[in-house]
Amino acid sequence: MTIHIFNPESDYALASFSPGYTPPAEILQLRARMALTPAAWAIPGDAILMLDEKAELHADKSMLDTKGLRLISLADIRGFLDDNPEATIRPWGWNPMLCHQLRLAGVDDAHLPSDEEMAEIRRLSHRRTAAEFNRLLNAQLCKSTELARHISPEAIEFTDSDEAMQWEAANHPAFFKAPWSSSGRGVLFTDTLDAESRIRPWIAGIIRRQGSVMAESAAQKVIDFATEWEADTDADGEVSLKFLGVSLFEASFRGKYHSNRHAPQRELMQSIRRAAPDFGHEFISAQRDALKSIIESSPAGSRYHGFIGIDMLADSDGRIRGGIELNFRRTMGIPPIEILIIGRGNVAAHLEKAFQSKAIPAICCNPHEECFPQAETYIIAVKDDAIAEVARRLQPSPGSIVAHTSGSVGIEALAGNLPPASHCGVFYPLQTFSHDVEMNYADIPFLIEGSDAAATSRLMHLAKLLSLNVAEADSTLRAHYHLAAVIACNFANHMCTLASQYLNARHLDFRMLLPLLNQTIAKLSVTTPALAQTGPAVRGDRKVIAKHLAALKDFPDMAALYKLVSESIMNTHLNTHLPNE
Repeated sequence: MTIHIFNPESDYALASFSPGYTPPAEILQLRARMALTPAAWAIPGDAILMLDEKAELHADKSMLDTKGLRLISLADIRGFLDDNPEATIRPWGWNPMLCHQLRLAGVDDAHLPSDEEMAEIRRLSHRRTAAEFNRLLNAQLCKSTELARHISPEAIEFTDSDEAMQWEAANHPAFFKAPWSSSGRGVLFTDTLDAESRIRPWIAGIIRRQGSVMAESAAQKVIDFATEWEADTDADGEVSLKFLGVSLFEASFRGKYHSNRHAPQRELMQSIRRAAPDFGHEFISAQRDALKSIIESSPAGSRYHGFIGIDMLADSDGRIRGGIELNFRRTMGIPPIEILIIGRGNVAAHLEKAFQSKAIPAICCNPHEECFPQAETYIIAVKDDAIAEVARRLQPSPGSIVAHTSGSVGIEALAGNLPPASHCGVFYPLQTFSHDVEMNYADIPFLIEGSDAAATSRLMHLAKLLSLNVAEADSTLRAHYHLAAVIACNFANHMCTLASQYLNARHLDFRMLLPLLNQTIAKLSVTTPALAQTGPAVRGDRKVIAKHLAALKDFPDMAALYKLVSESIMNTHLNTHLPNE
């Protein structure tokens, strides 16, 4: 459960960094007028905190009842948190003014950023971070000859207005930006402005209020777009960055934000690539590396966690400026979820990692949530007997697709538990997954089934983005593969477990068998399992078998299994049986 807050004054409040900051009137009017903006991404059961008493007079509340959202005021928030202690607070952006307001309303510090975290958010939100990001991004792009042409000019920071004016005269027209501002506010494009009456006073005022001004060369842009991210740091201090998707927005030639285009991620990516053909997985990966370096430069205890938007543009030659702005807060461009993986196990974690490695927006969520956010594609990766129950809690929007990852559960587990006419299917990776074991996802076979052509096409497309081995398989065929996989993989692993127990009992090292096991598997890529079979049973060597059974006298269950499997091998290859004892 989440308490959402729309506070678009956050960047200005960071500049002031004072609990008593008062936003400009136009920003307060915007805040009141758009107070219900979080309803677009909130899920049923969430609450929206209204910071302004008159906000409801401006708000269209039609979405509240539809989505089951609550409106609360500052006077209500303490009681709401007492009733819902697990709730979290997610504003548009954190700043000292908001923290002060919430503390006065009785919110405990456990729900708020620490002073150190707040200072780090302010540091990162300064536009010099975008300059550092571009430096790091350029270094990544230089590693690729195809992307090297997208080297972005780095912003210059001025603390002296005379120096800034000299630079402007040599680079006219140009952009000057306040270190902390948002949505195109605090930006000056100098194209037709008089130097002494308009440009110099503006620069001097920003330097006086915020300590410096940032300068950037202009570009003949044809498209404004962004990548959207979410950052987190685990208990070991490891920074993780989830790619949430791309956004495409309209902004004036002076840089003022107007609106976002709302469309599925596939369509947005196609539009961006028409204007910037080189934008894709490799470019996004370079952004990820640069952004991770930025966050890792923070002290471990105060590293940023939350949303990040990286604004970009492409010019008439298709060249990309890969880091015009970095927004360490929520933005209007954060897209609906493209792929929501419902599950917390190994399969879910690896699927998220596989999609993210290809810059495909996918996130995991807890399968025990009462309700789930809207997504273009849902992948249910839970235990077989929980699939139907999770499906019953879903409310997929028209056109979205729901799939499960089981090899042994039929498609009817979804079709019978989703709203009528829902698109559903199966997205089955024929592989064993362990939490800490790396793997080459391109080698994993994916078996796909869809309830209709649209579901089949979408799931096949997603699988082919990850793997080179994708095939359609209905529930009957998939069940055969699953049974065979259990015998070949799970049973074989159990045999290794028994071998390990036997060696451990004699203080011997199981790892000595690893070269043998690796070679055993390697042979199966060039011959059949039957022809690859070796050992005393396939040779009919009863003396060795008897010797092994004697050595297993202290392991009666293992001995019985040894005898049963040896007899199966002999029956398969020699058509003979071990004698009864």
